[in-house]
Amino acid sequence: MSLRLAFGLSEEFWGIEVRDSTTTVRFGRIGSPGQTVTSSHANETEARTSAERLIAEKRKRGYVDAPRMAGPRRRPAFGTGPIALFPARIVESERRADEERRRRAEENSGELATAGADARLRHITVHERVPLPENRFRSVVSASGALGVPENIGVLGATLTTLSLHAPSSFPESLGRLGKLSRLSIRGPSHEMLVVPDVIARLTSLERLEIAGYDRAAMPAALDRAARLSSIDFERTSLASGKDLTAVAQAPALVELRCTPHGQDVSALVSAPKLRRLSLGRVGTDPRLPRGLGKLEQLEVLSLEHAVDGAALVACASSLPSLRSLQFQSDGDLPDTFDSLRSIESLGVGTETAELPKSLRDLRNVERFSFHGPLAAIGPWLAAWERLTELRLEGPAKRPPRTVLPAAVFTLARCKRLTIARHRLAPLDDMLGAWRWLESLTLDTLALESFSPSLAELGLRELRLLGMKAAGTKTALRMWGRMQALETLVIGAPVAPEVSELRGFESLGSLTLDLSRLKLGYELASVMASIAKLPKLRHLTLTMPDHAGISGELASLHGLETLSLTNFDPYKTHVLRRILCNVAVR
Repeated sequence: MSLRLAFGLSEEFWGIEVRDSTTTVRFGRIGSPGQTVTSSHANETEARTSAERLIAEKRKRGYVDAPRMAGPRRRPAFGTGPIALFPARIVESERRADEERRRRAEENSGELATAGADARLRHITVHERVPLPENRFRSVVSASGALGVPENIGVLGATLTTLSLHAPSSFPESLGRLGKLSRLSIRGPSHEMLVVPDVIARLTSLERLEIAGYDRAAMPAALDRAARLSSIDFERTSLASGKDLTAVAQAPALVELRCTPHGQDVSALVSAPKLRRLSLGRVGTDPRLPRGLGKLEQLEVLSLEHAVDGAALVACASSLPSLRSLQFQSDGDLPDTFDSLRSIESLGVGTETAELPKSLRDLRNVERFSFHGPLAAIGPWLAAWERLTELRLEGPAKRPPRTVLPAAVFTLARCKRLTIARHRLAPLDDMLGAWRWLESLTLDTLALESFSPSLAELGLRELRLLGMKAAGTKTALRMWGRMQALETLVIGAPVAPEVSELRGFESLGSLTLDLSRLKLGYELASVMASIAKLPKLRHLTLTMPDHAGISGELASLHGLETLSLTNFDPYKTHVLRRILCNVAVR
């Protein structure tokens, strides 16, 4: 004798089983193992009588028979609120579909997944020990490999455009047959050296090469054959010798380069006539500029990812006639000679000095300005930058002191994008009226004494709350739903617990939420329910808490075009399938 009951439309279940003279009762929430209570009786008849009495009591309390095919009900997509059991006919159809998929998988055992033959398949994962079948992946445009690539990777040459490799042990010769490959990414362990093979130079369509994570990299000498290679990025990877930079400079179409040169000498880049954007790193703490930097007269964008001698850099930059963008961190005081850089359109400066030089007033062409340092260093000269459209103010990494925004910030009539990061600010209420020009506001790792709901009166189109701590945040978020023009909203993990609902944000077209710190249950359920009520939402990005799924209510977002999920519970895909059947996600 065995019987399973469920309490109406709730998540509670109760079941009993009789074996000989023993009764076993299991109860709890559907989807969980539940609790078990075992009782012994004198004989089987007495055990059955006891079971029937317990069943009658449960039925009086409202318990009903649970469909057997439903089994233990799958956990809800989120929360612990009331849910309905699947009707038996739906469960039966799902069971038959699972059996059909299992049968097809058995028929194709020993081969690659049948999805490989699907004309819509765009991405595959490869392994060096698994050869690729001929004429099977005719639509694949991107591939990734965690342990290298197979010897016959060349069979994808007709369609493959992007290849990402992690710590490959070898590079087969057939790699040179990837005639349409335009982007190659190679990532590896930090303690190893990568020797880039000559076959890379035979990729005639290669436009971007990314090498990241290695200690050093040695480049082939024949890069002059890579006719379309325009961008090379050595992220956290140093060049093994000066010959490698010479080889890189031979790429005839090289426009963008990010590297850490060996010996801090970049003179070899003079032979790269098309080089326009250069980003340099450095090993060690030497603040001197790389040798030969002043000879690169073709540069338009220069970024130094380490602290350098500010005076020497400004003098060097003034000798580069085409320079339009300069980013650097000063090792000491800045010289008052910025008037020699009148052609600069984008400037990024990092310094710990108490005051920036007044000669910055003469840079009337600056459209984008990024400052890493104390806000008190910004003087009234900022108001003279009438063309400024984007401003980023970032505080020091250590705990910043309490400060206020410079008055000049509120006079920038053309500035549309403002980012404030790592600062402790006083209330902004007194000057909010001057921010009518603002379209995009980003607050990152910010501490405010209070958060005024009056920000809702601004005509923002984009709001990014990546990290902040302030009194009144929950009330402010509730009031900001009145922003009629707001199209993009990004909320980071430190702020998400304050988001109880998104009522009023009907104009949102793009929403990004980091919900990883939310508790499973009512908090997550209320946020999901409010997302489902955003009628114009087209792009949704969610970072979920551990062991959490998504709500089936999202199926009401019929205009959704892109859906991105991070930390999604793979055991709750049944809800995701239901959503994808109702929305036009690409």
